[in-house]
Amino acid sequence: MPSSLICPQCGHENPTIGMFCVKCGARMVAPTVRQRRESIPIGRWLFALLRAAVLVAIFGSIALICWPLPVTEPQVNAAQAERFGARLIEIERTLQQRGTVVETIPDEALNNYLAWRIRESAGTASESAFMISLKALVVDTTPERMRAVLAGRWGPLQLTFEVKGVPSADESGAHFGLYYARLGHLTLPGKAARDWAADKFRQVLSGLDRELRLLTAIRRLDLGEKKVRIALAGRSAAGG
Repeated sequence: MPSSLICPQCGHENPTIGMFCVKCGARMVAPTVRQRRESIPIGRWLFALLRAAVLVAIFGSIALICWPLPVTEPQVNAAQAERFGARLIEIERTLQQRGTVVETIPDEALNNYLAWRIRESAGTASESAFMISLKALVVDTTPERMRAVLAGRWGPLQLTFEVKGVPSADESGAHFGLYYARLGHLTLPGKAARDWAADKFRQVLSGLDRELRLLTAIRRLDLGEKKVRIALAGRSAAGG
């Protein structure tokens, strides 16, 4: 309850007990504009603040997603990439003959080959991934983890995915062991969000069919500094 009333005629502050203004004699009107402002429900202000916070969070997240990560694409050595591709064909033939293969793959050779494959295919698009066109894929390996950054285009937007995981392998093939993912600069919290990112990652890579097939033949995988050592086996060889 306000301690005074404001005269609507002259603006003089009057005691609440009076019916007329002590200065000009005008009849007091209650509630005044000031009183009505004081009586605005606090819930309305809280709702406005909450709505503003939600809008800031939404637009902030969109801005982080559209802010691409830096991706350093290697200078493609076509001759080296072709030799790498020919080696993959040899490995695939060996596995079809139920043989086994042990191979050490440096990051530099793998990234060069991936850049060459993407360039030769002029980007790989996937409708199920909302027509994201693959432009670059860079892998970085340490003894503790493997990191992959994918860059693509969705219409006029450049989008980037980053995933980190601890790869392993068993009789069913290679597994990534994803523990971190982000879309642009927006970190995706929670297992469900990381699984969504991994699924989109696989969809965009769906055009690399030979490479994905070989992943299912990996039976052992050891990480090193800027390299990975893998052991592959055909189905019957894996079964002994």
